[in-house]
Amino acid sequence: MSITEPLSHQELDYKIVNKRKLKSIRFIDSIFYSFIKPAPILTDNLLGVKKILLLRLAYIGDTLLCLPLLKPLRQKFPDARIDLLTSSQAGELLTGRSGFDRIYRFNPPWFYNSNWKGFSRLLSEIRNERYSLFVDLRGDIRNILFFLTFSKAEARVSYRTGGGGWLLDYRLPLHDIEHKALFHGVLLKCLNAADLDMNVRIEYNNKEILEARENIDKLNLPKGKMLIVIHPGARLPLKEWLKEGFRVIALRLLEDGHGVIGAGLDRDSLQITHPNFLDLTARTSLIQLGSILSLTDLFIGNDSGVMHLATFSGTRRVLGIFGPSKPKETAPFGSSGRFVCIDADCRYECDENTCLSHRYNHCMRDLSIDQVYSSVMDALKELQQS
Repeated sequence: MSITEPLSHQELDYKIVNKRKLKSIRFIDSIFYSFIKPAPILTDNLLGVKKILLLRLAYIGDTLLCLPLLKPLRQKFPDARIDLLTSSQAGELLTGRSGFDRIYRFNPPWFYNSNWKGFSRLLSEIRNERYSLFVDLRGDIRNILFFLTFSKAEARVSYRTGGGGWLLDYRLPLHDIEHKALFHGVLLKCLNAADLDMNVRIEYNNKEILEARENIDKLNLPKGKMLIVIHPGARLPLKEWLKEGFRVIALRLLEDGHGVIGAGLDRDSLQITHPNFLDLTARTSLIQLGSILSLTDLFIGNDSGVMHLATFSGTRRVLGIFGPSKPKETAPFGSSGRFVCIDADCRYECDENTCLSHRYNHCMRDLSIDQVYSSVMDALKELQQS
């Protein structure tokens, strides 16, 4: 569905999977909504928009999925400065490579194992800027309370679906659970701006690309064969497919003459010795890995930030392996993206942290090597024919 299509069905109240959290948020909101008028829906009637701050703190993949907003926002507000507030790791990756005028970095305690150090200074900097438009793209009551409320921004905007809508000046309406890029893109629809930029890419400099080529050249890649990056890791254990499955697929690809690079943390190493296999686990930064992905034909990995990094770095095909997470919301974005999963009804009530099924993590364990390998072969055929 395009975000430019009219939405006629009822606006959602909440988008919270965890039932305990949902109950708490409903209770808090019910108190304040009893005497505070709900924020109106944002429109394109805003005047004098000179500074825009987008807030997307968690997580790297979700932050990358807000990149398609930048070009349409610049077209809508050609004279405005557009800044981003994100996590430290995402900020390091995107600074100088994404087109934002300024990127603030902060790891909030409610998302990361961190403290409040630097929060007061950061909030002071934001307050001094007096942003015309400050948008929390997650719709989280903690983001709204600690950042938007005290920001001195002229218009504080977010979704009410994560609670705290009574703290907003304007809200973004959500009518359906959809892909997170489209979820972010509701901002464009409300502002009557152009649609999402489907071709946005992270830009790597010449030095970074040269270093990536030096790594790739360590492989003896025959003409006509593909360069494939395999990343077996994920932020949450339940989202990780069987490591042995990745290893078997890597070995099959190597037997077919393709070049394979293993990426991730130390624990993600596939323990393969082969002249056309390069183990880069725990040996690259996100920037270094991204520059390699910009030259890669096929990425294979779990639903993770690195999967989205492959998409926005320009990998020709990105194959995501999905278990508890929902492809409808976080599948690889754009025409390069593919995904493989089994039918699992419990997926739609899963918070991805705790498995409540009587068959533990069956959404990953029941996904066979042959099923994944078949999707890999389909992606390779598409590449060969393109």
